[in-house]
Amino acid sequence: MQRAFALHQLNLGEEAARVLLDAPEWLRRTGILHYNLACYEARWGNLTVARQCVQAAIELKLPEQRCIVRINIDEKGVPYEVTPKTCPELFRDSAQSIAMRYRFYPLKDGGKAVKAGFDLTINFKPPS
Repeated sequence: MQRAFALHQLNLGEEAARVLLDAPEWLRRTGILHYNLACYEARWGNLTVARQCVQAAIELKLPEQRCIVRINIDEKGVPYEVTPKTCPELFRDSAQSIAMRYRFYPLKDGGKAVKAGFDLTINFKPPS
């Protein structure tokens, strides 16, 4: 898994996927392997295959995933910018979309509403 991730980080995604597919049988039966394949496929734009890999990962008990995003809100408490800080590639778009739909009470400085920024944690839990 670590070798595949390192190859992926070096933009050697096809080789990383090959390493995962050549993994021992016990590892190919884990959700995390299929989750990593889904990340690679999503990054390559193969969303149908990525979804299939996610479904396989869920069926194999993919653990809960967590995203931390930086949200900047305007004076009305409406997000205008969301930046993933730590988030698995597969969940980045969903985390950004979810965060943009939030509404907050605006931060006040001396009684006046001001722009603000903060981190928000979003947990993605597979269906039971």
